[in-house]
Amino acid sequence: MGRPWSRARRSSPSADVAKWLKLAVETDEAGADAVSDLLLELGAVSASVAPRSGEVLEPDPQATPLWQQCVVWGLMPMGAPLDGLSERLAAASARVSAVEFVDDAHWQHSWRQHAVTRHIGGRFWLLPRHAPPVDGPALRLDPGLAFGSGSHPTTRLCLEWTACADFSNAHVLDYGCGSGVLALACALLGADQVVAVDHDPQALQATLDNAEFNDVEERLLVGTPEVCEGRTFDVILANILAAPLIELAPRLTAMLRQGGTLVLSGMLVGQAGEVSAAYPGVDFDAPLVSQEWVCLVGRCLANRAGSE
Repeated sequence: MGRPWSRARRSSPSADVAKWLKLAVETDEAGADAVSDLLLELGAVSASVAPRSGEVLEPDPQATPLWQQCVVWGLMPMGAPLDGLSERLAAASARVSAVEFVDDAHWQHSWRQHAVTRHIGGRFWLLPRHAPPVDGPALRLDPGLAFGSGSHPTTRLCLEWTACADFSNAHVLDYGCGSGVLALACALLGADQVVAVDHDPQALQATLDNAEFNDVEERLLVGTPEVCEGRTFDVILANILAAPLIELAPRLTAMLRQGGTLVLSGMLVGQAGEVSAAYPGVDFDAPLVSQEWVCLVGRCLANRAGSE
């Protein structure tokens, strides 16, 4: 989840030169997962959720939190089957509020305009590729057509955790890698091997490109989730949506070694309890919270195998 892309405005190109449709769908917090799933089902290469106001503010007592009113942003290829979309959204109490045409050149340019420059946990820099040199380790990122610039609170929470972690001799899985930002951070910080998986071919290509640019490709295995078969990991990170985190619980816990660390993000505060309950074999710390978004970090219980 949780990897929102730029909303910079420009004059739209004509449909015959555009390659993508950028849809904004207004809904509420309860319908955000269903809308995201619908857009992905219809061929979206990515979908993300943001508060409708564009920011999260502290509500007055007993007032409705602003993040309960959401916008789901979807990037759809031209020619995606959108017949009946309005009716299906209406059934979920949602509606399309904006449509823009986007070409590849603008997609790349808008990412560069809004690229992140940040010192993560005092340990390493996250920079756009074109940024000038800095003192200390640096991860240089070009998201391409995949989510994951490091700007969203869920990604920042995960990155801050990586800056405090010890990856010595660790085998790491980044499930739903997007641009590869989390996988590359783990490799940069010393993980022996990192497996980065995603269903989106654009994400896999962006991760490969970023790995090569940062000279960590020899420690990275990139592919669809099938590459995880038969593997177990010391650390698993999954920064996606609450619903798939719950659905994936048996798969992720089966791949987590005893005593291993599980890092889950991409959920709102109100969803954290349901997500953590789906992982009874994991002992979670107090949630990490930023702007109503949550990151859960826990360890696989040593007696898990005996309790199953």
